[in-house]
Amino acid sequence: MKTGRQSSSQPQRRGAPRINSRLPIVIGNKTGMSTDISATGIGFEFDEHHEVGSVINFWVSLETPGGPLKLSCEAVVARAEKNGEKVMVGVKILNQSIEVLKDSEFLNKELHGDK
Repeated sequence: MKTGRQSSSQPQRRGAPRINSRLPIVIGNKTGMSTDISATGIGFEFDEHHEVGSVINFWVSLETPGGPLKLSCEAVVARAEKNGEKVMVGVKILNQSIEVLKDSEFLNKELHGDK
């Protein structure tokens, strides 16, 4: 099974450069953690499998100097591979919006390690 990751000697099929990241990802009431992000997609580890080709909705918590932001995304699953207890998921973003993360959305203290 192909992993979607290519060696440096092979050309990348992606349209945008990736940045390694560890950002909280929320799908429904479950959380995961990003592994990398680009302008067109996100890689993340999650506890549940998602079917390749399915469309999912999720949001990402972003810490900024102006305060926490919520990046909401609709994306199509491009890859999903079991990796130990986690599933490595790669998605291509179809639509996205950004807004201020509300206190009621809880993530800062629990997922960013603030006490």
